[in-house]
Amino acid sequence: LNAINLNMNAIENCNDNDIIILKQAIIAFYKLLPFIEANFQVVEQRCILLNKLITLIEFYNNDDIKLHTLQCLVEIARLYYNYLHNEMNNIAPIVCKYMKHANMKISIQAIEFWCSLTEKEQALHVNDISSKYENEIFIAIQEVFLNRNIAIEKTIIDEYTPLHASTYLIIS
Repeated sequence: LNAINLNMNAIENCNDNDIIILKQAIIAFYKLLPFIEANFQVVEQRCILLNKLITLIEFYNNDDIKLHTLQCLVEIARLYYNYLHNEMNNIAPIVCKYMKHANMKISIQAIEFWCSLTEKEQALHVNDISSKYENEIFIAIQEVFLNRNIAIEKTIIDEYTPLHASTYLIIS
């Protein structure tokens, strides 16, 4: 985990090789997530890991970095819901922002974060987190519908789009 964490540092003026290494470090972190619950139980370690992801998604103007970082956040929502309460003030605005991203894959991952969170809440019969951010979520969903509605006629029916993901989130 330490080696991956070191390779996930934000670097100014990075080159293509740095981006490749960073992307691979994020992918390795994603694969490691099921095995690091002990790290999420410790507040300081959890904060470091989540702040690192937030920094990466905001710092780099690279769609692959954003996509893989959001995939990590989705998996964290699935695995470590119980540890996210105190961190959501930092995570929620970022995820809502990327729900409206022009890249459909990034948008879908951001919406998938909320879907995973609400599925976990339904399984636990609570709505502690999603209810606090429902206004921000629905504003972002509205923008997804408004921005993507124009292109809906051109969308392949079987293609999973932000519109489909938003609809699923509303239903859940």
